[in-house]
Amino acid sequence: AEKVSKRELKNLITELIKPEYVFESNTRSPYRLDKLYNEMMDTLAERPTPAGTTLKEWALRFLIAESVIIALGALERVTLNNKTFTQLTPRDKEKILEPVVDIVANRFISNLETVKYQYKLMLPDRIDDAIKYKVRLFLGEKFITR
Repeated sequence: AEKVSKRELKNLITELIKPEYVFESNTRSPYRLDKLYNEMMDTLAERPTPAGTTLKEWALRFLIAESVIIALGALERVTLNNKTFTQLTPRDKEKILEPVVDIVANRFISNLETVKYQYKLMLPDRIDDAIKYKVRLFLGEKFITR
């Protein structure tokens, strides 16, 4: 295993503890994808689960945990031009994160399909785009410091 410098480790830890606000509803946003996402979260917030929580809490936990776990797994292995992820430019980091965004969003969407069927939910059209947008924002905040 390669030794990680203290600075690199400190940067990674800082990235990991950034606030998870990205997945909270942004009711002020005029952006259509934010509105779709908010609509989905409002629908999920109305449905209790057998565990005594709501589907919104399930969604938030899933999105945050899956995003971080999948991203860390992928980024740990990635190299581009013999550089590790932390040595890359923000633009290269974005390129590398894009497949991670797809993986996380697709996993969430497939789980959401099951939940939608089980709870007989009506979710907005194009919700997939809104979820990908939020996951992309979250991972950008988490792993790409500008």
